[in-house]
Amino acid sequence: AAADRTALGTRAAALIAAHLHPVAPGLYRLDANLFEAADRAAALYAFRIAAAMAGGTGQLAGLAAAEQAFLAVRHHVCATLSRAVFSVRKAGVHLHRERRNLPAVEGTGSPILWDGRYWLAAEPSMRIAPFGREAAKLPPDRPHCLPQDLLFSAQSAEPAFWRDDICLGPARGPSAAAGIAVPAPWARLLPSFDIAPANAVLTALGGKTVIPCHHPNTIATEA
Repeated sequence: AAADRTALGTRAAALIAAHLHPVAPGLYRLDANLFEAADRAAALYAFRIAAAMAGGTGQLAGLAAAEQAFLAVRHHVCATLSRAVFSVRKAGVHLHRERRNLPAVEGTGSPILWDGRYWLAAEPSMRIAPFGREAAKLPPDRPHCLPQDLLFSAQSAEPAFWRDDICLGPARGPSAAAGIAVPAPWARLLPSFDIAPANAVLTALGGKTVIPCHHPNTIATEA
């Protein structure tokens, strides 16, 4: 079973590398070709991983729910899965975190796992909370080729530093991977058979790859 899971992850990693692209803070594009891939099992696994990554969930969605969402997007219908929204438009298939149930966490000076997606640190006088409506005040950092409401939806669910009711700016740094150690669903626990897809997601986000586990039964943790 472990060998089969590792092989599936390796095949899904190749699809992630080919079809997942970050386009703006918290916003990712999935190439339509993913939904027509001949390797259906690997495509569905890559789809579940992408949803968990964007939504910050600690586990992949169940097969039945994932299959339903996968088919919906394939037939040009918007869907949600693992707290992530798959938006299907003329601009392509994009995904981002849902704009609900986002945490506000008081700073401690030490890194915390915010929303299951980013390891971030804030001073005790600040808190980390989503941009919300403040996202409308931010200039887009990408060309205006995407709908503004799509960019706003993604940015409003991204983390910001707050002091009282004043938004101080992004909690993530300028680097695309700032705040990311190992992306959801492996933010706290990375089984060895998921290293290939985890590396593929990290590479897509512009981060460095994780160190491989050499023993087939070992577990790597990231904190």
